[in-house]
Amino acid sequence: MKVLFICGGNVGRSQIAEAFFNYYSKRNQAWSCAGNDYTAERFQEDTVEIMKADYGIDLNKQKSKPFDPKMVEQSDIVITLCDQSECPNIPQARHWDIPKMGKLDRKGKKEVIELIRQRVTVLLKEIEPTNRRMQAR
Repeated sequence: MKVLFICGGNVGRSQIAEAFFNYYSKRNQAWSCAGNDYTAERFQEDTVEIMKADYGIDLNKQKSKPFDPKMVEQSDIVITLCDQSECPNIPQARHWDIPKMGKLDRKGKKEVIELIRQRVTVLLKEIEPTNRRMQAR
């Protein structure tokens, strides 16, 4: 199963969801892309540090990707993590209401990252009910 995560600029929420999904998943794969606001920026340094220190996940290899409708066609599940003005209209997409991280302090970013992790683990329990790796954290 292939899961596509979409957020505004693809420099935070969707890539974090992709990273958690791919870290925890045994049999499935995720990818991410920008919605309508692709900027090709990099992660903020504290976001990279939080993911590495708190979860053991290195975001430095993640690359920002623009939206391509073919990505939707090639995905089994599409999840948007942005508000309607930032994301393409994809009728079959699931929506997660995840706050933007750009202007949050470190504590706020940690809370958003943990919210994304929790949502990803719920999704994985739905599609991989016997995965023990995600339950270890």
